[in-house]
Amino acid sequence: MADPDMLSTIFRNLISNAVKFSPTGGEIHITSETVEDKVRIGIIDSGIGIPQHMISTIFSKEQNMSREGTSGERGSGLGLQICKDFVEKNRGEIWTESKENKGSAFYFTLPCA
Repeated sequence: MADPDMLSTIFRNLISNAVKFSPTGGEIHITSETVEDKVRIGIIDSGIGIPQHMISTIFSKEQNMSREGTSGERGSGLGLQICKDFVEKNRGEIWTESKENKGSAFYFTLPCA
């Protein structure tokens, strides 16, 4: 149960990041499962991953993080902050699991209808 426009923005940002940080021929998987009274969505890539020191601040408004993508793309560093705000406005949570040079997984939950 979520605002469709906000949900579309969340997906667009997370999938765009997965593409931006994955090499040509990399893989991106989108998963969903029901966990108790919530749905958990995952956007999982085989990209460059996130350095461990960046993970704790990746959604922070105080520390704007921006990295270059695998083809030299630059971002504003605001996409993940927007995702966090939108997920929370829809009573969900967002987090990441990542290993450098192995890929990243971004997960978020939303309440079931």
